[in-house]
Amino acid sequence: MNVTEAARVLGIDPQTARHAYKFGIRGWKVGQPDPNQGLQERAFRNTKGAEVARRRDELDQPFHVIAEAMGVTRETARKAYLRHHRLVAEETGQLERLNDLGCNRQMSLTKLWRVRKMLQAGHTVNQIASEVGCSKGMVYREKRKQLAE
Repeated sequence: MNVTEAARVLGIDPQTARHAYKFGIRGWKVGQPDPNQGLQERAFRNTKGAEVARRRDELDQPFHVIAEAMGVTRETARKAYLRHHRLVAEETGQLERLNDLGCNRQMSLTKLWRVRKMLQAGHTVNQIASEVGCSKGMVYREKRKQLAE
């Protein structure tokens, strides 16, 4: 059982459970710097980025759901996602797509790219919104961005 599952069983906040675990194992107290925190977070970002990206892009899961399922903080999951996509963009030479990775976006990259392709193909806003499963406002925003480019 990981710390997040233990917190759920005990009915407490996962962060509180992590603090209790760190105190019990290493004597760490809230407010003290945790010397292993950066190492653990970096290791997660380096090894689990592809899984976070898959959950976010293909399964449309929000970061807090991904983080809870993988036993990390929301911010760590977000950083792993961005790092993975930055590496993929560097490998494929598509660095301009990194602008589409903001965490305030409401749809996955897969849906976003489908909207863009359908706009280029000349589909109407209503057709795109109903087929992709997003709002008409989202399609209009993408249309405005394409016209500005």
